[in-house]
Amino acid sequence: MSKYDFPLSNDYEEISSHGTESFPIAVYEMELTQNVLACTPLHWHKHMQFNLVTKGSISVNVNQKSYIIKENQGIFINASCLHSIASCQLENATYIGINISPGFFAGSESIIQKKYIQPFIQLPSIPSILFDLSIPWENEILMLLSALNQAYISKNFGYELSIYHMIYKIWFLIITNTSDYIDKVNVRIFEEDQRIKEMLTFIH
Repeated sequence: MSKYDFPLSNDYEEISSHGTESFPIAVYEMELTQNVLACTPLHWHKHMQFNLVTKGSISVNVNQKSYIIKENQGIFINASCLHSIASCQLENATYIGINISPGFFAGSESIIQKKYIQPFIQLPSIPSILFDLSIPWENEILMLLSALNQAYISKNFGYELSIYHMIYKIWFLIITNTSDYIDKVNVRIFEEDQRIKEMLTFIH
C-alpha cells in the first residue's frame, strides 16, 4: 500500500493524474490510514470511479448522500460528482479504487461515446450505483472488478486487452440494468425519429 495525498484546486477538483494518455485508467489498492488525512477528503474529478471493499467497511458520501459499503460490496461514482470516503470502524479499511477516464472507451465522435458514455455520465439522477453480492448482475461486476485488479497488478502480456474487455463488460451490465439511462436513450431516439419525419415531410 502506498501513501496518498490529494492535491485539490479551489473548487475541490482533484488535480492528480490517473493513468496515461494512451491508457487512461489507474487501479489503486487503498488503505485509508495510509492517506494523509486517514480518509479520502471531499473532491471530484472527471474520471468515473469504481470502489470494491476488500476489508472492513467504508462510509462513502456522494453528492451529499451517504452509503455504508461493506466488505465484498462496491460502488460506482459517476464523473464530476463530489465524494469522500472514510472508514466506518476503528480498524483500518481497505478497498480497490479504479479511476477511468470517459475517453478510455472510445473517441469523442464514436457511437460508443455518443450513445453509451456521455448520456450516462451527464445524468444527474445517477451520481452513484451500489453493488451487492445478492444481485446477479451486480455480483458479476464485483467479480470483474476483482479480476481487473489482478490483471492490473500482474501486467502479464496482453493485460491491457483483458482490462478493456472487462471494463466494456462492466459498462454493458450497468447500462442494461439502469432504467433512468435506458429511458433517456429511448426518449432521445424517439425525438430524433420525430425530427427526421418532420424534415422528410418538409422536403416532400
